[in-house]
Amino acid sequence: MPTRQSIISLVFFVTYIVFQPPSTIIVRKIGPRIHLAIITLFWGACMIGMGFVKNWEQMAGMRVLLGFLEAGAFFDAPVLVLVSTTGPLDPASPARRII
Repeated sequence: MPTRQSIISLVFFVTYIVFQPPSTIIVRKIGPRIHLAIITLFWGACMIGMGFVKNWEQMAGMRVLLGFLEAGAFFDAPVLVLVSTTGPLDPASPARRII
């Protein structure tokens, strides 16, 4: 019989896996800058909200929301390469030489 803690972990990973592909599609439509800004803002609000839960059902709901948000924040490697290579435009910049 699953415990409450295992259910809370399960709902996080299910939503994380389910919302990974739609998040990648959204990134390609609106761009990584706006997408990451929105997700970071809501992720922080979700983490603060976890401090105010009163029972395990509320915590499971917050973990569902967290799984949704983290699926959007940690997207596929091509998008991470795009974000990391859109830095300074000057090729002589030290940060650009690292990439």
